[in-house]
Amino acid sequence: MQEKTKEKIITLNNLEDLWLDCKKHWENTWLPDRDFFQDKTCVDIGMWKGLLNARAKKEFNLATNIGVEPDEMHRLACKKLNLSTTLYANIEDLPDMIKTDIVLLHGVFSVMGKHWRQELENLFSKINCKHVHIRLNGYSSRHIRPTGTGRQTSRYALTSYKDTATSDMVIDFLSKKGFDLLEQKTLSEKYIILKLQKKIYEN
Repeated sequence: MQEKTKEKIITLNNLEDLWLDCKKHWENTWLPDRDFFQDKTCVDIGMWKGLLNARAKKEFNLATNIGVEPDEMHRLACKKLNLSTTLYANIEDLPDMIKTDIVLLHGVFSVMGKHWRQELENLFSKINCKHVHIRLNGYSSRHIRPTGTGRQTSRYALTSYKDTATSDMVIDFLSKKGFDLLEQKTLSEKYIILKLQKKIYEN
């Protein structure tokens, strides 16, 4: 219980440690698309502790109006760093008729497992957005490892990443929702960035 209490409190000391844990994602996922994010609004699915969102607000004026994060400790940290963000535990808890510029799906497909289609069906039944920005963690069979701790928290208590969606599967799914692929970048064996745009978008 004492450890959980400590986790709730973000201090200047552990903020630096947390930043080191996510700095690579800032550098490979956010910074290269600065112009894409500049002066936009977003909904972030899998917000973790919200460090990257707070940094993006400061540097890009990217406003995360809504965040989804299953882990309670992460949500507490998130709220402390992103006071204007409304947080939800799960996608099904989101209100209907959300309008935003961008939906962020960074590193979440691997922790959705075989449930990713159901999660996205729920998501896009509730959100009207112009763009989707995705980071796929492209784990191959040799990268399978247990999930449920740290940044890999999963509401489904997965034991491996074997059911991770591929980029082709995600692109095909979103094309049926009216999204065209703008760009696909392979950063490494583990990371793929996808940017998509709605064919017909009514603000």
